[in-house]
Order: sequence, then C-alpha cells, then structure tokens
Amino acid sequence: MINVAGHQLSAKHLEAAALTVEDVAEAAAVPVHDAEHGWLIEMYVVLQPAGEPGEETDTVARITTAIERETGRIAGPKNVWIVAGMPKNRAGEIMRHVLAAISNFTDAGDTGTPATDIERHVHAAKLERGEKPAKLTPKQIEEIRAFGRPD
Repeated sequence: MINVAGHQLSAKHLEAAALTVEDVAEAAAVPVHDAEHGWLIEMYVVLQPAGEPGEETDTVARITTAIERETGRIAGPKNVWIVAGMPKNRAGEIMRHVLAAISNFTDAGDTGTPATDIERHVHAAKLERGEKPAKLTPKQIEEIRAFGRPD
C-alpha cells in the first residue's frame, strides 16, 4: 500500500491499471517522497517486445490516463519510467524495494545490471528535470527498503 495524501493505494491495483494499456508488458508502482505532498507514485513499465526503451510521450500519457481512470486523479503518477527490464529475484518477482530506492535516490545495494541501468537512467533524468534528492528520515528510508517485500 502507498499512502498518497491520506489515500491508501494498492500498488497491485495501480499496476493492473497500467497493464490495460496494450503496449505495456510489465508494470511496477513505487512510492516516491515529495516535499510538498508526502508520498507520490512513480511507475516503471516494460513495453511489449515491439516497443523500445525511452521516453515515449504517447505511451506515458496513455498509462497515466489509464491509472487515473481506474483509481482517480489522486493516483496519477509523478513520473512514468519506461525501462528495458525489471530487477527480479530468483522467483521472478519484481523487486519493488529496489525500484523504490532508485526513485528516492537511496542506496538499493548490489542489485545487478538491470537495476544499475535503471538507476543511471532515472537519476540522470530526474537531475536534468531539476529534481533533487530529498532528505529522508531514517523511518522513511526503512519504509522504502521494506516496500514490496513479502511480510
């Protein structure tokens, strides 16, 4: 669950909404700290094989519209990142805590090549847009590290 402006949003529900866009093969929703609003949503998506990684404005707009239509405007993502692949564990599950760490400029640990590539891409784009790493409290860092992990 991600708390956005007092609304508890299910990451799985947000991801299911993104998957309604026919170009999307995989999706992951993660929390990102925002100084003004608290927590917001960032989406990571992998396109179907015909798609190419990068900033496809039309696809990003369709994903945002699908999420807002399914869950309301409050759930509109701050950013939608189109990536070549998701970091996964041995069981094939997306490591959402790694993506959350990347979105929040915190240390994701030794995660392997897919996450490293995503981290470079996302951090460079955020810095280019003028976004700066937030000063997170130890509690917020712990929430990010725990996000998406099995209980």
